Amino acid sequence: MLAAVLCLAASCEKKYITEEYITEYHSNVTTFDIRIAPTDWLREQGAQEPGSTNYLYYIYSSPEFSKDVMKNGAVVAYIYTLYDVNAQQGAWNLLPYVYPLEMTEEGKITIIPETIRCEWEEGKITFVIQDLDGYAPLNVNETLLMRVSVIL
Repeated sequence: MLAAVLCLAASCEKKYITEEYITEYHSNVTTFDIRIAPTDWLREQGAQEPGSTNYLYYIYSSPEFSKDVMKNGAVVAYIYTLYDVNAQQGAWNLLPYVYPLEMTEEGKITIIPETIRCEWEEGKITFVIQDLDGYAPLNVNETLLMRVSVIL
């Protein structure tokens, strides 16, 4: 048994990802930030009932979302959120991201899960904010910072 393990271990080869490897196989990653102001969001307004199409969206156009990326690549997006407003400390969160929105109505606190996601196609990426209950989400009142990595 020990001989078999030693034989297998001796045959393992370490592979290192180097710039030459990336260049040879044409791997490419482009990363950029997108700031979305509160006034940039558009609203899709459906009926005010669960399951309806109520959401906010923002479309960002870029040639980075090419046919090659559609066929052989990937797009990964993040949102930057503050977890300590006083210290201005935050973290990047992978999309889709679900966060609890706390609302007070008639003295009663309700927590509504909000989701932000992205959809991409050739030439553009669309960010979508939607309540999980199907009702219209509240307006965004601050600039949101997104980071997008296009991998080919």
